[in-house]
Amino acid sequence: GGGARQVFTVEEGRLGGVIGPKGGTIRKLRDATGCQVDVLRDPAYPGAVSVSGPDDESVSLAVSWINDIVNGPAPGTVLEGTVSRVLDFGCTVLLRQGTVEGFVHISQMDDQRVETVPVQEGEAVRVVVLGSDE
Repeated sequence: GGGARQVFTVEEGRLGGVIGPKGGTIRKLRDATGCQVDVLRDPAYPGAVSVSGPDDESVSLAVSWINDIVNGPAPGTVLEGTVSRVLDFGCTVLLRQGTVEGFVHISQMDDQRVETVPVQEGEAVRVVVLGSDE
């Protein structure tokens, strides 16, 4: 097969988040999905991003990942992550290989009330996205 390609636009002010510091985010995206991600610097199509890859599945994964970086993951999305910091009232979790950071409040960590945060830094966790802030 000739592979798959999708072109869509990202608000120009948010392209930096897709590229990341020194291109780190876009590299993680390429490594994890096997897709080529290019920001098309075309004045006629501001914010255009091209994603091409070996098949529809990998391109869809890369596109959904970019949407998560730009808009935050959709409520109800279940993602695997790594606890990056433990605080008294919750923890931060790195999602999508560290390209998206989330926060889990202590009240959301168990069905019953817990007094201390029951996770440790570096622990792998599965989270359900409740919402995202801009």
